[in-house]
Amino acid sequence: MPHDITVYVKAAEDGHSRGDCPFCQKVCMWLQLKGIEHTETFINMKDKPDWFMDMAPAGLVPVVKVDDKVVADSEAIIDYLEKHTPAEPDLTCTDVSMDVCKDIMSVFKEYYFNEEANKESKKKVAFDRVMVELHEYLDSIQHPWLSADHPTRADCALIPKLYHALTVLENAKKYKIPPDAPEAQAYVTRAFKLPEFKGTAYPKEVILHSWAQKHKQQTHNHHHDGHHKH
Repeated sequence: MPHDITVYVKAAEDGHSRGDCPFCQKVCMWLQLKGIEHTETFINMKDKPDWFMDMAPAGLVPVVKVDDKVVADSEAIIDYLEKHTPAEPDLTCTDVSMDVCKDIMSVFKEYYFNEEANKESKKKVAFDRVMVELHEYLDSIQHPWLSADHPTRADCALIPKLYHALTVLENAKKYKIPPDAPEAQAYVTRAFKLPEFKGTAYPKEVILHSWAQKHKQQTHNHHHDGHHKH
């Protein structure tokens, strides 16, 4: 059993609190569900410290240091921790549960960044389909969570993405989960009440601020490209 686990996560703009990284939250949720003691260290992604770059040359978070072993990438981190921490509680999941809503972030971005009125309903329908996919999957397995009667690794991966997408779309597009996806709505309600979600989350304002900046950048690039075409 490792003695010393540190998770390096994205810092919010104040540098001292948790930033809005769904992959960092995935790892922290997994550790909390496992009941494994760990330390979180916040990394300012706009001004990464030299010691962090020396330790993790790719400069991406999350990174976990387990005793003297450094592991990057959220999936690789959980793979490593599964091998080196107690088997119970068992958070392993079925392969199929890891594939549920795997397009959620790309479909969300397409919808959120869309500036063309004639494409808006098509982009919304695509995101609705992701919610219906979640509904149909949950309806077919008869479990409250993606792979079991308790949250597993699959839930740790999906819930932070749902938090981002639904927070932003609700704010920007007044989006609501469609009525033909009641199991998806019930899952989201359950998920956002989960103590391990609440204990690793960041305020909605942090998500909205971060995506608003990305939107501004996207719009700027789009207009910039437009100038080159003329």
